Amino acid sequence: LGAFFDTEEVGTPSPSPSLTTAPTPQGAVFYDSFEDETFPEDPWSVKSSDDKDWELTTDEAKTGKYSIKSPDLNNDDLDYKDAIATLTTDEDWGGGTLVFSLLLELNKPADALVIGVDSEIVMSFEEPNNQWEEYEIELSPGSHEVAWAYVYNFDEEDDIPEAGTVYLDDVYFIPSEPTFAPSSSYPTYSPSSSYPTYEPTLPTISPTLAPTLSPTLSPTLSPTLSPTL
Repeated sequence: LGAFFDTEEVGTPSPSPSLTTAPTPQGAVFYDSFEDETFPEDPWSVKSSDDKDWELTTDEAKTGKYSIKSPDLNNDDLDYKDAIATLTTDEDWGGGTLVFSLLLELNKPADALVIGVDSEIVMSFEEPNNQWEEYEIELSPGSHEVAWAYVYNFDEEDDIPEAGTVYLDDVYFIPSEPTFAPSSSYPTYSPSSSYPTYEPTLPTISPTLAPTLSPTLSPTLSPTLSPTL
């Protein structure tokens, strides 16, 4: 299965696309619903074992008008083929959750979808789901390559039905913790020299000498106590 991620890359990534016109999910630092029609520009790339790649389509869409779909890899010789769409995440995103939606029109055993992160398989599908469904992958901090590999006749069988199609839409990333970007517009506290300086004036005390007391003591002899025992 690791061979899915070793095929020849097609084309050179272009500059990063602008944000899509579709509403960005709350908390997402990246969102692509393919409405800007820039796929497969950076951060996306495509590669295949043939000359057919994932492409934009209006055949199906989870939101908006566009999604991307797997190519038609059917061939008379029933040769194994694959096509891969890869998203390279930004290291500044930190760790978090990658969310995406799939519509799987698979036709086992003709085709399948394998999803990998940094060449390690994390999900695979062989059965159709017949409706859009949302899936999640947890990603650790740092840049990652997340690949959706559509494969034809993986088991190289001699008699297989017509292959189907996979659709991918609404791909977004939500960090596990919000990213704080300090702004230079925040006020800076700088103590001012104009603030009044408190210098208390202490009163001068000139105490009057206390009078000399010379009490005359005339003690009375205490009575003699004869306690009864």
